[in-house]
Amino acid sequence: MVRTIFPLIIGDVIGFILAFILSYLTFILYTGVDLPLSKQIIPLELLAFYVVQAIAGVLYFLQKGHYKLSTPWWQQVKNISLFCIFSLLLLCFLFFVVKADPSRFFIVLSLISLIPLLMMARQLTRQIMVKRNQWSIPTIIIGGFENATETIYALKSEGYVNYDIKEIILPKATLAQMKKFQDIHVEYEVKKDIPEFNDSDIIIICPDTRRELELAELTGKITAAGADFAMVPPIEGFSYYGLQPNYFFGYNIILLRNPNKLKRLNQLLKNIIDRAGAVFGLLALSPIFLFVSYKVKQDGGPVFFGHTRIGKDGKSFKCWKFRSMVTNSKEVLDDILANDPAARDEWDRDFKLKNDPRITKIGTLIRKTSIDEIPQLFNVLMGEMSLVGPRPIVKDEVKYYGSMIKDYYSVNPGITGLWQVSGRNDITYDQRVYLDSWYVRHWSIWTDIVIIIKTVFVVSKTTGAY
Repeated sequence: MVRTIFPLIIGDVIGFILAFILSYLTFILYTGVDLPLSKQIIPLELLAFYVVQAIAGVLYFLQKGHYKLSTPWWQQVKNISLFCIFSLLLLCFLFFVVKADPSRFFIVLSLISLIPLLMMARQLTRQIMVKRNQWSIPTIIIGGFENATETIYALKSEGYVNYDIKEIILPKATLAQMKKFQDIHVEYEVKKDIPEFNDSDIIIICPDTRRELELAELTGKITAAGADFAMVPPIEGFSYYGLQPNYFFGYNIILLRNPNKLKRLNQLLKNIIDRAGAVFGLLALSPIFLFVSYKVKQDGGPVFFGHTRIGKDGKSFKCWKFRSMVTNSKEVLDDILANDPAARDEWDRDFKLKNDPRITKIGTLIRKTSIDEIPQLFNVLMGEMSLVGPRPIVKDEVKYYGSMIKDYYSVNPGITGLWQVSGRNDITYDQRVYLDSWYVRHWSIWTDIVIIIKTVFVVSKTTGAY
């Protein structure tokens, strides 16, 4: 398998060039004049700054592992965003020092546009490399029954990274565990004996207990073969997402510290982002808002539909949407459930109907594109919802969350959430509960940013929405 970093680097360079050109052309069209620069700095010097920035960006992303196929997408989004923000501050400082007076519009646009352009360039590069069979990681999993199972699910959920699992080794598993594992993962070969490694492999070590494997011997064999390895530690019962590692010189332990004070600061920042994002969203989407309001009103019913949902701390609130159903939807639903056993089973299982006859013509469109959710920006302004969070549930759904309901009650529900970017209505309800709980336990500002970005891609595909 040929794996090269050059296509990824070239993709990033193209992203930098496009960001500069697009911003410059946009500024020209917007103002009708050339880019104004003072006598202290000339366009050539500005161009030189962007060349240096592009080189620095490639080196920074190289150091962060972006040109390795195993770097997760969410981690790349975080690093790209941080780099662009830092570059923006640095460029503003440079202009202040040399007393230049360039267009603020151009500066902001050129660096903010770099974020989506770099991500688009990487997705396009990935698609090209996938077609050429250059985007996969030959992977061997060695560990215990429980941890290996969880690791496989995690690797398969990572859509950007393509882990090609070749073998699964369970050295300490019983025959019953081997059979059970093989029944669950029929597509993989399960063995007990540790194989010979190749330098192109990545070995993921995931024991159930600390002393289940002879780690020193195993890692020595992997290193001698020139292969890479990763470790999934046997930690269960709490989230170690975002924990800060501390190492001790001369000792084989790692201290994982939970920065609670930082999390409280991030929560305050989330509230600010929610309110600002709601205001910006309502202004930016106002043309769509007015058009949909007009179309929905044409059948003589109300424009908005407020449904009672359960929010933070178990409190009820009205969750607003554009009305997408006929005005007598309750009577229509009661008739369907009374006369169609299959529909009754689907409703009892998912609280939704995939082919719902209550939905209007405009309702089908706004549901497919999630435009019906726009009025929930008012819920965000009122502090009842967030831009990102678990999707709001009705009272009858509380029982399906079990002990995980405490996670749901601890935050505001969101307009978008993890389950919506992980299959939307095509996933099971149990998976939705798991994803909602995972989001709460692993929350950070960066998870919200990644989910918002993924939401744009998911909504544009209109899959899993009904």
